[in-house]
Amino acid sequence: MLKVGTGWSDDPDSAIAAKEALDMAVSALDGHAPKAALVYAAIDQDLALVGQAMRADYPELLIAGGTTDGEIAGGEGFLEDSIVIMLFASDTLDFSVGIGHNAIAEPAQSTADAVAMARAGSDKDICLGIAMLEGLGTNIHHLVGGLQTALGSNVPVVGGAA
Repeated sequence: MLKVGTGWSDDPDSAIAAKEALDMAVSALDGHAPKAALVYAAIDQDLALVGQAMRADYPELLIAGGTTDGEIAGGEGFLEDSIVIMLFASDTLDFSVGIGHNAIAEPAQSTADAVAMARAGSDKDICLGIAMLEGLGTNIHHLVGGLQTALGSNVPVVGGAA
């Protein structure tokens, strides 16, 4: 089973926006506990407050995210200065996160490090990579190529640049 719930808010108060978006996403999970979250937030949102608000209700939740210059959510369409939270619940899938540092100068090493960290988070084979790549100062194709090399050609990679 895999359930996905998405919530959003354009409240200018980051703690309130995070709580509104989280509550909306949780309600879409139909009672299943979230295991992981993707968070997309406008650059004016306080990411520390967003994280605190999410951890208050779900201290073990695995969270990955990035800043945006606009968000797309549900029936609202294009939003600005908002937060979008996507939650994942599953009784069969594991979720893990990997972070690569120094992506501009060392894209191959950065992506290899991120994949190694993600592999260490589960004893299952990686079946999908969701990339949240650094979009400033680098050619994205170097990072995508590094991910494809580190993951192998049989693992699809989806996502975009923050």
